[in-house]
Amino acid sequence: MTAIGTGREPFWRAVLAGRSGTRSLADSPAHRGFRSRVGAPVPEPTDEDCRIRAKEAALLDPLTRMALAASALAIDDAGLSAVATGDRRNSYEIPEIDRTRFGVVLGTGIGGLSTVEASHARHARGEKLRGAMRYALPMLIPNAVPAQIAIKYRLGGECKVVGTACAAGTMAIGDAFRLIRDGELDAVLAGGADRLLSTNDGYAFMGFDLLSTMSSRNDDPERACRPFDRDRDGFVLGDGAAMLVLEQEDHARARGARVWARILGYGTTCDAHSMMQLEPSGDAIVRCMERAIRSAGIATTDTVSYTHLRAHETERL
Repeated sequence: MTAIGTGREPFWRAVLAGRSGTRSLADSPAHRGFRSRVGAPVPEPTDEDCRIRAKEAALLDPLTRMALAASALAIDDAGLSAVATGDRRNSYEIPEIDRTRFGVVLGTGIGGLSTVEASHARHARGEKLRGAMRYALPMLIPNAVPAQIAIKYRLGGECKVVGTACAAGTMAIGDAFRLIRDGELDAVLAGGADRLLSTNDGYAFMGFDLLSTMSSRNDDPERACRPFDRDRDGFVLGDGAAMLVLEQEDHARARGARVWARILGYGTTCDAHSMMQLEPSGDAIVRCMERAIRSAGIATTDTVSYTHLRAHETERL
């Protein structure tokens, strides 16, 4: 779920075509008066995209709905069946994988920010939180996102959120890799989702704008995001969700799954340096890469190519 396309094929075609999803936010009331007025919003998914009913949608933060839509895409792409259980909760089962060994690990920076803004605004005006807003707390907490995915598909394995800011989605996939590697689970719906731009009051946008971390190339939105340009002036805030089905290899091949990629290793570190700046020596980054290389069972002196990986895969088969 991205600003340049929803679904694997539309997204990849847009990448190859060099499309930009960044546009001007100058006409948005929530983004007026800021130094930066460009962003990359994602269109709201339909209830059908999320496999929810209108009554359910009212009880879910927009972030959760976006993550549900991305999860539905991942399940379909993995060749798994989403079979309706027929109960009143509008839930599904995935018969190809033991539900007790199928988990959810999702990364998000903040959680249901839209619900935080909407519920606080009503409270500040002295209004009672009636109807769907009575559920504001379970709607806004970050773990609501993976929990709602687990509830929708009755997944009984480990279910958790990873809240490590910009690294959350990648670390969620890393944690899922470890769960499968260690034999805890057979499969995990893993990935990341954030909806920081398309909120009621633009609070997250304001926070980044105050830190002067975003591009202010407001007169040329499509070229505002240019991280490798010597004239870069900041990043562009956008919404997005990406989920994948990570599965134990033998299990995936036994059911004839289409395999897009294999994870060989994973490593992570912390530089323990500053709230906003990287430790200047880069030592923690080096250690992180070294850990990932060791986890993959290769050495820094190895020349690893696509041909090498294909040969390794043939040996395993």
